[in-house]
Amino acid sequence: MKKSNVFKIIIYSSIILILLWLFYKFNYLPLLDSWFVDFKTNYQASYNYLNAPDLLYAIVPYNGGYTYPPIVSMVYSIFYIISNNFETAKLLWIFINYSVLILIIVLVYKFYYTKIDVKFFLLTLFIVFFKPLRDNLKYGNIKLILLFLFILLHIFYDKKKYIWAGIVYGFLIVLSVQPIILSFYFLIKKKYKFLIVAFCAVIILMFLAVAGANNKTELFYQTQKYIFVVVPNLFFEGASAAPYIQSIDAMCKRLFLDYNEYTIELFKSHFLALKLPIIIKLFFVVYTLALLYKNRKCSNFEHSQLNLIFLMMVLIHSINWEYHYTILIFSLLLIIKDYTLFENYRIPLFLMFFIIFLPIPYDNKIFLNANILQLFVNIKLFALCAIWYIVFKKIRHCVPTAKLSSKLDV
Repeated sequence: MKKSNVFKIIIYSSIILILLWLFYKFNYLPLLDSWFVDFKTNYQASYNYLNAPDLLYAIVPYNGGYTYPPIVSMVYSIFYIISNNFETAKLLWIFINYSVLILIIVLVYKFYYTKIDVKFFLLTLFIVFFKPLRDNLKYGNIKLILLFLFILLHIFYDKKKYIWAGIVYGFLIVLSVQPIILSFYFLIKKKYKFLIVAFCAVIILMFLAVAGANNKTELFYQTQKYIFVVVPNLFFEGASAAPYIQSIDAMCKRLFLDYNEYTIELFKSHFLALKLPIIIKLFFVVYTLALLYKNRKCSNFEHSQLNLIFLMMVLIHSINWEYHYTILIFSLLLIIKDYTLFENYRIPLFLMFFIIFLPIPYDNKIFLNANILQLFVNIKLFALCAIWYIVFKKIRHCVPTAKLSSKLDV
């Protein structure tokens, strides 16, 4: 064997060993010491779903009220049925999540970046060590599963397999009501068959959740409570001012509420703290939908148009714990899909994603004790707004396909 080949083998083997060590240290070890607070909450909810549905929304997790629809409890009840031992169920959840992560990498290669090279290697590292994703695994949240479903939805939709895409979209809506906002995009694109399939899937899945319960009457009542009480709170109530929450609502509370360890009290105003977020979110909604409608015939920008409303969907969510940003990997993949369109914006875009990738020491005394430096704790929210703006700016200058064809003919 040539010396050069031996040297390459040593280098590649060393790189693989270093990456495996990093994965073990930063992805796996934190799971062993984690309370798995989100998974534990859903595990408890699955017990209530099976035995005491009247207590389904009486659960009070450490980070606020229980905000999932009953069908999520039905899905998690599988873990409770398999094992009523929490530690065993937790190991099964870890195995499923790592399996889903591998599937995501495979889909990235098959559909978004189809070459095995240095860029694919870096993209894989970015996904695996993405800070929100690592926290998502540590807390046992469902966002990694949702990321997989978003990717699957896009692949089916792009391949015009609208029935399969509609079924996946139906699952997304019932597992997390947030994705229903994407329906505006599909309405603008006049994908009525797709939407009919999706909402039929939603109705069937919600019916299954009620039918699977022992006390069907009580669970039907709990489903109504979710739709009319819990869902509005997700978009209009907001959460605390804790810096780990990277939402518009939390930012305004940090800036304008009475002083505490999380706030700056830049200008004391309950109106600005509680009502300004609604105004800002309406701005994102109106400008996003207006642009999508205006440029609805720009078929060569479809990935970016979907990305714009997806980013808006994330921005207007009131309770955006940082690990909720796990699904922003989907936004990055859509940008990669339209890579040639962002020729002049690649560096700022990837810089914004890198900011979201990094661990931010929100609770460091340097930031908590210096008021003006507390603005820094909003950095990931600002990065998300910047990504939305870049995508918005690019779509704004698109030329409708029909006009583009006529120009080329001339």
